[in-house]
Amino acid sequence: MGLLTVGARCALLLLACAGGAVACSNTVTGSSRVQAPRDASAPKVAPADLAKLLLSDQQVSDIVGAPGMVSFEPYQGIPPPAGETYSEPRCAEAVFNTEWPSYNGTGFTGAVGHKVGEPGDRPAHNIDEGVVSFPDAVSATRFVVRTGLDFDRCADTHFSFTTPPPRSQTDYYTIGFPKTVGDMATVVSAVEGGEGRTCARAISSRSNVVIDVYVCATDATAKTAVDLVNAIANNVRH
Repeated sequence: MGLLTVGARCALLLLACAGGAVACSNTVTGSSRVQAPRDASAPKVAPADLAKLLLSDQQVSDIVGAPGMVSFEPYQGIPPPAGETYSEPRCAEAVFNTEWPSYNGTGFTGAVGHKVGEPGDRPAHNIDEGVVSFPDAVSATRFVVRTGLDFDRCADTHFSFTTPPPRSQTDYYTIGFPKTVGDMATVVSAVEGGEGRTCARAISSRSNVVIDVYVCATDATAKTAVDLVNAIANNVRH
């Protein structure tokens, strides 16, 4: 057939790929992600039983290393925004957990959570542990994978969150570069003008439950968020 130029070879390869004559693939950079649940055969958790998975105040205190933590602002479900606004709604999940822009339309069946921190108006730690049920383990795993991809898309983004009137305070964040290891996705964001305060996110799934956590503090790390997620995961029957 003779020698082909580089351009001709590329053209033929593109035609072959389009026509399905050869198997063509692209190599992409980034962390590998689990596509199938590792515990699909585990018993499902009913929405009514989600609260049993949450950690006690003492457990959170032990993991974070801050004594005297107390839980507050319990919630059920994931309500739509009530006047708050985001500079980029889809990136809200990279800073906070159990956010409506991410869960809306996913088919989740229940959600329970609460915040944990030191007593007082300005706690050193602001932690939110949430658990969200899906119809099955596959749906939960897919949600975690999609959230990890959203973390990637929002990396190095300047994000702002504004509370509704009459307070109307705006907080600014720089979203960090995420990391995905196995079935755990994490990202740490810096609070702009927050004197070293950071917010760490971790999300994973067990059975049909998505475990969704954030930790905001001057010493917040991905490890702390991961430790909280793993402790909650231990409460899910296998």
